[in-house]
Order: sequence, then structure tokens, then C-alpha cells
Amino acid sequence: MKKSLVLPMMVVVLAAATMAFGQDRPKVLLVAAEISDDMEFMAQNEVRPMEQLLNQAGYDVMIASESGVKLGFGSAAITPDMKLAEVKIEDYKGVAFPCMGARYPHGMRMPDGMVAVARSAFQKGLPIAAQGTGVSTLWQAKILEGKNYAGIVPDLPGAIYKGHGVVQDGNVITAGGCPNARIFNWKETTADLMAGFIRLLQQ
Repeated sequence: MKKSLVLPMMVVVLAAATMAFGQDRPKVLLVAAEISDDMEFMAQNEVRPMEQLLNQAGYDVMIASESGVKLGFGSAAITPDMKLAEVKIEDYKGVAFPCMGARYPHGMRMPDGMVAVARSAFQKGLPIAAQGTGVSTLWQAKILEGKNYAGIVPDLPGAIYKGHGVVQDGNVITAGGCPNARIFNWKETTADLMAGFIRLLQQ
């Protein structure tokens, strides 16, 4: 092989390797609530499975929270990649709001940063997924007005409750059966929610 061809060939091989290892993969944002009834349990049984399923579908997952500090302890702890204030919504193909067993009772305001990210994603027309308490974030961002939704709260004003399974309305997909919903003996919906979310991302 001529020496003049060696460098171009190496560049092609390195570029292919870079793509194979996911350097240019589209990104999805997970928005992590910081107040939880059981952070370790929800991190291990909801957030990590969501992250894994999205990775397997070809997406890199970035996690953002209000303060950006580590959530939980031990091997199940979540270390956010950024604060919500640092999120540039145009960098993402979609946004998901896990429940995380967040202790935000009905009627209590969700954190402003979470609501702002949800509103920005909706205005950009991005696919949005939410589960459990995460659905309240969408409602407070006025995303669910006139829309069908699933969740743990059956009476969000202006929205149409369809149970706690998985419900898609446009580019918004919601569910109520997060791992913490075991207390209600509900079927867990994390995998089904992510399957629907991935279909929206691929459209």
C-alpha cells in the first residue's frame, strides 16, 4: 500500500470506530427529581432500566437535576451530568421524567426547573415521556391540557385521565405504574413506557 493512502485509511477506520462506540449518537435527557420516598430503590429499578433501554436503542442518556448533586448513596446513587439550568433543549431528541417516588403531593408545585424544561421540550415538539409523579410536571407545564394521560393522580384539571397503564397522546406518552406503585399492586409500566417513548424518538 502506498504511504500516501495510509493516513486517509486510518482516518476512515477511526471515524467508523468513533461512531461504533456511540460518540455521535443522539442524546435523550432524563430529568431527575431530588426528593424521593426511596431514592435508592427508584434509581435502581426505574432510572437505571430507563437508561439501559435507551442505550440499547442507540441513544446516549444525560441526567439533569435541579442542583446537580449526587442523589442517593452507594452503588445505586445517581450523579447528574448537569443542573437543569444548564440544559440546552436543542441538544436532545426527547425528554423523560421518571417518577423516582418523588414526594410532591397533588397540589404542591413541582420544581420550577423541571417545569421549565418540560415546557421547552414541548414547545420544540420533542417526544416527552413521564411516569408517576413525573406526570404532574407535565401538567404544571400546561402540556396535558385537553390530552389523555395515565398516572397516579386521576383528577388533574383540564386533562383526561385514562388509568395507570401507558397512554400516548401526540408526542406525549405517560404512565402511572412506576416501581413504587407496587404499594397499589399495579403492574409496572417502566419497560412499556420506554418502548413507546423509543418509538416516538424514532419517528
